[in-house]
Order: sequence, then C-alpha cells, then structure tokens
Amino acid sequence: MRSNLAEAKPMADAGVDLARECALWALPQDHTCAGVARRLLRQALERMGLPDEQIYDATVAVNELAANVYRHVLNRPRPSAVPAPRPASPELWLYRRGQNEHSQFVCKIFDPVREPPVRVPARTNPLHDLPEHGRGLTIVESLTAAWGCHLTRSRFGGRWSVPGKAVWFAMPLPHPTPHPPPTYTPLQAARALRSRLAARGIPTTLRPAWDHSTLSIASTLTVRCHDNTFTWTTNGTPTHYAFADLTEAAEQLVRLHEESLSVAIPASSPHLPGNY
Repeated sequence: MRSNLAEAKPMADAGVDLARECALWALPQDHTCAGVARRLLRQALERMGLPDEQIYDATVAVNELAANVYRHVLNRPRPSAVPAPRPASPELWLYRRGQNEHSQFVCKIFDPVREPPVRVPARTNPLHDLPEHGRGLTIVESLTAAWGCHLTRSRFGGRWSVPGKAVWFAMPLPHPTPHPPPTYTPLQAARALRSRLAARGIPTTLRPAWDHSTLSIASTLTVRCHDNTFTWTTNGTPTHYAFADLTEAAEQLVRLHEESLSVAIPASSPHLPGNY
C-alpha cells in the first residue's frame, strides 16, 4: 500500500523554479492531512536551501493551517438527515513573490469552504497538542512575516476548478533566487496571465496593441500589460505587479473575481503587511 505522502503527488514538482510557477499538491482528506503537509513543505524548502530554523517555523505554521482544515472542514459534523458529498481535497501551494531583498515564499492551503478559518486559542492539554490536532492559528501569526485568508479557486480541476478559500503565510527568502526573473513582452505577459486564469476556470478577453495589451475579466476588471507591469484599478485605487510576479498577480485577480461573486472574507491579521 502506498503511503499518503506518495499519494500526494504534485502537479508541479517541488524542484520547479518558483519564480515562474507554483508548486502544488493534493492533500489527504483524513487525519494525516497535517503530517503530509509538513513533510511536503519541509522537502520543498530543503531543496531551496533555506536555514533549518526557518524550515522548522514554516512546517509548524503549515501544520496549523492543515490541522485547521481537517478539524473544521474535513471533519466537521453534518446533519445526518442531510447527505452531503465528500468535500474536495485540500491543496498545498508554494510559490515565490517579490524581488531581491523583498523576496518571500508564500505557502497556502486551499479548502472548498468559503467561510473564514476558525481561530482557536493555543492548547495546553498534551493530548490536543499532538501535531495533527494543531495548536491554534495564533502560532502562524507569531512565526511568519504575514498571513491571511482570501477567496479563491482550486488549482486542480482546470475549468472545473472548485471555489473556496486559501489560508496563507509568507516568510522572507534569506538569499536572492538563483534564477533570473522571466522576461516577457506585453503580449507574452498577457497570454501567460490569461493561461493561468483559464486554468482556474476564469474566462478573459485579450486585446493586443503595438506597445501594450489588455486583458478583460468578466465585465468588471481590466488588466493593462505595459512596461513590464500588470496594472488594474479597483475602487479607484491602482494596483501594480511586475511581470516577474506573474503568479502573485494571477492570485490577486482570482481573488478579485471570486469576491465579485461573493462576500469578501476579511484579512485575518490586518496589522501585518501583505494581507489581501
């Protein structure tokens, strides 16, 4: 019998260039969810050459996110009179955002329930301090540079991806990425962004021009690709992302698309930078 770790195969291997792509894995739907998430993240961060102390903090943080999903999503009680389908598998995502001294790695756990995560106090009962039970999301806040929650869509499933939420944390990268950031023309950047949104089931309309390209998402949002930058405006405020931050830009746009269809989830730690 294969182990849960073997079954949690990534669509993108943990050794991929995280400046260009997002590594992801489907996590088990049982009590081993947190343990598998810890092992997968530890292996990925070891490949990146991060310090042992930072790897330890990150694995503790991802344990809390996965344990919260198991307790409050996968294992939550349901009325016996109302048969419910088994929820979609949680997913573990890992990618890099920012450049040079502002570089961070971002770790997210997706689940198909759109309500905010349950925040419980840290426990002192040894029985409940076991890794698979978790010790409270306050630990994530204490160990990471930023964390939060936002609406999104699953990465597995393509055009049939499942709506839900992602709870995430970010930590600084102690050394520059060994890979140069990708370079795109405006049209190449627009096509790359369009491809990533289509993979999440979000249709777009591309309008190329000689010095820039625009990408329309539904009828509410237009992204301008020009001068190595993605730019869009929401509520009168412009947002800018470098083409090199393609993955983060796509994540933000998926969030905005989902928020336009539902009530937005408030950030979990508004005093920390990087929440959205």
